[in-house]
Amino acid sequence: MQALRLRAADVVRQRGNLAKTYVIYGSTERLCELLTAQADYRIDAAQRAAGEVRETADGEEIGEPAVKGGVWHSDFDLPPTFSTWAHVTMLHMYLVVVRLRACDAVQYKGWTDQLVDHFFHAAEDRMVKQHAMTSRALRQRYLKDLFVQWRGLLLAYDEGLASGEDAVLASALWRNLFKAREDIDARALAGAVGFMRRCLREWDRMVDDEPFLELLHDMGWLAVGKPVEGEGQRTLTAEDVRHLFADMAREELRMVDLVPRSP
Repeated sequence: MQALRLRAADVVRQRGNLAKTYVIYGSTERLCELLTAQADYRIDAAQRAAGEVRETADGEEIGEPAVKGGVWHSDFDLPPTFSTWAHVTMLHMYLVVVRLRACDAVQYKGWTDQLVDHFFHAAEDRMVKQHAMTSRALRQRYLKDLFVQWRGLLLAYDEGLASGEDAVLASALWRNLFKAREDIDARALAGAVGFMRRCLREWDRMVDDEPFLELLHDMGWLAVGKPVEGEGQRTLTAEDVRHLFADMAREELRMVDLVPRSP
């Protein structure tokens, strides 16, 4: 009888762990969708068929921003390319990972691993749908290179934050997000540094003993579909979340006079 009770307890525990796995999978999938929307772009199929897709000097295809006037393409002056999309997404992922480090080790690993997996699935999907990259071998080569960039980005941004020096963090952003462009406006670098520090400062105020799912709701990323206070039946949309990030970034750019200040 005792052995039966122990087996029953194991089944309950396993079901609980399985349920948590599904929650993490679904939540990180939704989170990834929101993060990948921050610098979204499209490549017109008609232009591709006509051989009219523009390219950068190093041969990277240039699309059109999914949202006109978006902060990353317009204010930070980053081209609507796969590289920009990937690095803006990885920047936001990095901020999530830093906040996750305050959670227990099991929770951190579960959420981080799933989020990274979703991102690389999204990257491969974009290679096929936006860049007509039909060769799986070629996609795998690009994905392997992207993973190396992700690992290097983690180290570079960690060094920048740990140093406490804005110049070190700005250097990491210049090498990664801005691809070491010589014509970059220093105010854009200062704005990106301020954006990172502002996000982390805001999230650091959250208590660690909250369920992590609620923590993400508080961040605004998993609140899509929730009612917006004072606006009747309207619910929060992914566009609202994009504006939330854009507003934070633009506020930092106003601080360095890269975009006009509000009257």
